Amino acid sequence: PKLDQKATKLLLEDLQERPWATHSQRAEFLFAVGGVRVSEATVCRAVGRLRRSRKKGPKGLKKETSS
Repeated sequence: PKLDQKATKLLLEDLQERPWATHSQRAEFLFAVGGVRVSEATVCRAVGRLRRSRKKGPKGLKKETSS
């Protein structure tokens, strides 16, 4: 992984402190604070892994349609 445990922790803290920041701003932050140079795409993937996924319904149950 391009982000080690320290960088992931920094990213998680940054997400909580600055939820409005862009991926490029987060990449700059990681380089300034942690010395880790990553692309915006890497930050995007890491943020996706850190955020909780939406809660899905029980398996096997289908929603009824109007037709």
